[in-house]
Amino acid sequence: MKGIGSGRFLSFEIDGNQYAIEVERVEVVLETVPITRVPKAPSHLKGVINYRGAVVPVADLRDRFRGDLEAATQGNAGSQEVQAHPGEAASSIIVLQIRYAGDEIVMGILADAVREVVDIDPGHIEKAPGLGGRGGSGLIAGIGEKDGHFVVILDIDAAFDDQLLQGIEARVEQRRQVEEAL
Repeated sequence: MKGIGSGRFLSFEIDGNQYAIEVERVEVVLETVPITRVPKAPSHLKGVINYRGAVVPVADLRDRFRGDLEAATQGNAGSQEVQAHPGEAASSIIVLQIRYAGDEIVMGILADAVREVVDIDPGHIEKAPGLGGRGGSGLIAGIGEKDGHFVVILDIDAAFDDQLLQGIEARVEQRRQVEEAL
């Protein structure tokens, strides 16, 4: 399965849910630092940070998971420092390598808490269940179990796949229009 690798994962929390990514992809875990907003950036891109003299984009997967388009409609005007996610404090930035548009790039993702490196036997990782075409299953490489708890293993490359993002944003917009019509 794509995104499973060696079976070693960095586990972290977002909104009280436990996720994991291949540990081989992680460069470093940083305490949250000021994030500088980038005008007209996609809603999931919260801005950039300086990491070892390089400009590194930082994304909030909450927006990706929720299909949150409000941030896009409110705009990302101006170059200013922003809170990780309004009303929700992320404690860490996981700096990692992702494959984007055929290139390897360094990207940061926000996490509420970073837990530990866990070993999950790849043979005990199950394929993500079909979720009725709701769009999120493309983000999930598999679901494993550690200490009696499920761990959702992310396909971090798919989380930033433009075509997948556009499809989810279109579905969210359709849902918003239906809700407004009611």
